[in-house]
Amino acid sequence: MSTIGYTTYNTLYRKGDCMAIDKKKNTQVLVTFPNELLEKVEDFQFANRVQNRSEAIRELIRRGLGKSGKGH
Repeated sequence: MSTIGYTTYNTLYRKGDCMAIDKKKNTQVLVTFPNELLEKVEDFQFANRVQNRSEAIRELIRRGLGKSGKGH
């Protein structure tokens, strides 16, 4: 496990802030990002004060789909 993953895991689970995934509404997806792209996602996350990396990725996808005319 990477240092970032371990840190995130410890932060979430030690504080009890992690919520269970509602499998009726959500599906976990494992995605591999090139390091350069992940850095841009994290820059977006911090610049926009997005709570976590997953939410930043979802927001970027929503915006991209919105611009393509295929999003909600």
